[in-house]
Amino acid sequence: MNELALANTNDPQPTHQRADARRSAHMDRGPVGTVSKMGTSPQGLRPTAEAKKIAPRRRKERDKKDYAIDAVLRAFKVLEALEGRGFEPIKIMRVQQRTGFTYNFCLRALRTLELAGYAKETLDGWILGAKIQNFATRHQGATLLEAGSRSTVCGSENP
Repeated sequence: MNELALANTNDPQPTHQRADARRSAHMDRGPVGTVSKMGTSPQGLRPTAEAKKIAPRRRKERDKKDYAIDAVLRAFKVLEALEGRGFEPIKIMRVQQRTGFTYNFCLRALRTLELAGYAKETLDGWILGAKIQNFATRHQGATLLEAGSRSTVCGSENP
């Protein structure tokens, strides 16, 4: 019996850990460049000390556009296409013409926006949903409040 087998007979490690140790010892045996069951290993199986000393690669600086999610940008473009003149109901074909996207994408985007409450299908076409209308109303109110507080702070409020 070889030394590794004798060392492992009294070892309290579970069997699978002993098998892993034998495999590691077997793979590490032999001079660099020899052929094993794993194939030719010109550099050995484990990283060299020099490889460990090499600093990790620095990531290059990214532009904000690199973080953009194309599907989200496209869905917003579909949402913007619902604006029209006076927010009248719009057919999917019209949304397709305004955005330049395929009919299938426009339909799927509108269905997704409908599930989220941002679009609504009517008998005449698609309109903005209640969620986006509430959002716009709250935003407009907050903007008016902010403008009012600025005029009070600046002393330009009329008595």
